[in-house]
Amino acid sequence: MMRLFLLLFLLLSVSVCLAQKYDYNWLSGSPANQSAILKFNNKVLSSFDTIVPILYTTIGIVTISDKEGIMRFYTNGNYITDSSHQLMANSLGLNEGSPWRGGKAQPYIHYCRFCYQVIPDNYDEGVFYLIHPLLLQASDPEFVVSSAKTYITKIDINRNNGLGEVVYKNRILLDQETSQIVKAVQHGNGKDWWIILRSIDGRYYHKLLLQRDSVIDYKLDYNTETKAFLKNILDKKATVGFSINISPSGNYILERLGRTHIRLLFFDRCTGETHFINDFNVPLETHEGRTRASEVILYTMSINDQFAYAWGLNGLYQWDLKAEDIAKSRVKIFGAPLEIDFNEVEYDWPVDLLPPAFGPDGRIYFFYWWNHYVMNI
Repeated sequence: MMRLFLLLFLLLSVSVCLAQKYDYNWLSGSPANQSAILKFNNKVLSSFDTIVPILYTTIGIVTISDKEGIMRFYTNGNYITDSSHQLMANSLGLNEGSPWRGGKAQPYIHYCRFCYQVIPDNYDEGVFYLIHPLLLQASDPEFVVSSAKTYITKIDINRNNGLGEVVYKNRILLDQETSQIVKAVQHGNGKDWWIILRSIDGRYYHKLLLQRDSVIDYKLDYNTETKAFLKNILDKKATVGFSINISPSGNYILERLGRTHIRLLFFDRCTGETHFINDFNVPLETHEGRTRASEVILYTMSINDQFAYAWGLNGLYQWDLKAEDIAKSRVKIFGAPLEIDFNEVEYDWPVDLLPPAFGPDGRIYFFYWWNHYVMNI
């Protein structure tokens, strides 16, 4: 089975809604190859099917199931496909105005990595919202790409004989420039959603409280002075991209400022307030075969909120977020990972961008190119 996984999981990145059984099916792959649908049953990975999807899913995809765990649709940020693996009714035209938007004919290309999320309407069963940015050249060219606006698109899977339909698309939620990363956190009442975005320089947080698709509260909160961490264009790119990580509980935020500085914040899911807890530095890494140093990019936190995990060029690391000195708590769990080709031959070219995703079984899955890692925590 491991061999088949290595063949099928190409550049997978999964985002899920941590509620009911919305995350019980995962899809990976690209139209040039068979793609795999992983199926969970009672929180256990039970089986998988293969399909040839019409969407390019090589950078990232969100796969949504209904409350019973039956897959209903998936999206690569530019297109939405129904359970018959065809474009959902009225779904063309997402991200209008962005140079990275998709056209109206194949190839159905992806939009961006980790920059959009899908959340359920907890008041209306079968209704979901795609929260997505309008990606444009940043106002400060050194930040490269930012979100000029934040959009919401409504999806109702009850329409069109159960295949679903896009009710409206590209409705503006926030008409301000932010980082390209969108994060959704369920409110403490278990019904509403906080949409969290950060200014491109990291100094401010935008927090929108959604009740269904209406903004019922908005906060623009000062975060911290960030100029000292933005020394060059690489620091600025690191700050605007892959910059916010939310714990599975929704209670904590790990944010990046520049390439090496990490801050841990507490997020109050009832009031929307954030409070600084601690900070630490993660040094740049080098590895034989690489000509330049690289930062540690993607962080995820454990379900109990105590540990953070991320891959560097030299392997997978763990930090104890409860430690007084978080930097000194770092331990190496595995690595350095080597890429494996279709013949299971290792390349001496370490992987430093392994997207993390929590499975319904509580384990963390990492998929990238031909590599497949699962971690028990």
